[in-house]
Amino acid sequence: MIYLSGVQYAETAREACQNWPDVTPDRVRDWVRRSAKVGDPLYGVITPHRYRGRTYLPVHQVAAAEKATRMTRHAGGRRRVDILAAIA
Repeated sequence: MIYLSGVQYAETAREACQNWPDVTPDRVRDWVRRSAKVGDPLYGVITPHRYRGRTYLPVHQVAAAEKATRMTRHAGGRRRVDILAAIA
């Protein structure tokens, strides 16, 4: 992790997802790919910065993508399991 102008950047997708145990580096890479695709609900959420052949991800933007994917009830998306209904 590095800090530039008060913003925390992760050098790898693995560093970017360390705050969430159920988020994998592949999922973070998917969010970055989707954020560049026009028409996707995550379009423009993550803006990766490239410097000297390395890609840096703003951690606050990764957190915004994580929140958006958990809160969205997209018609084509996978349904989240309701814990209380599964227990009953």
